[in-house]
Amino acid sequence: MAPSTTVIAEAGTAFYGALDLRLPRESDLLGQPVWSSIGYTLPAMLGAGLARPDRRPVLFIGDGSAQLTVQELGTVFARGLTPVVFLLNNDGYTVERAIQSPDAEYQDIVGWNWTKVPAALGADAVVCTTVRTVGELRGALDTAGDPGTAFLVEAVLPRLDSPRLLTELARGISAANAKD
Repeated sequence: MAPSTTVIAEAGTAFYGALDLRLPRESDLLGQPVWSSIGYTLPAMLGAGLARPDRRPVLFIGDGSAQLTVQELGTVFARGLTPVVFLLNNDGYTVERAIQSPDAEYQDIVGWNWTKVPAALGADAVVCTTVRTVGELRGALDTAGDPGTAFLVEAVLPRLDSPRLLTELARGISAANAKD
């Protein structure tokens, strides 16, 4: 990431992972984990991009959260913003699976073809890719360096894959519940 980047991380898996990021100088991390209002960060990215056009927004959002407010991507691209969007596709609500119910059917979501979403919202010039390996991610990151182009990177992850801090939180909750 370039210096002075605004990183926006959705509540849940994305936010817990973003807390371990080392951001470049003069960068900000925007999130709101207290209320866990999923879907917040897509419109927040729009606001951050319009408020600070000198900064390229980078969004980390899960597939479940994105399904709530994805239509704002149409406005993001129509306004000329060129964010990098990392769509974490883990087939549902992994944060909820980790904390309380890994096998609950209500944690599953309907799968979407994420790389077709920008075009469906009127943004044909967005570069979209799907990555499943570290090598593919590295290639996508090299491509996403052009600040004049919008990117959507769908990162396909295992259903129960979670960042270090979320794993620790889930263990703590499980231990506390075992004492009750």
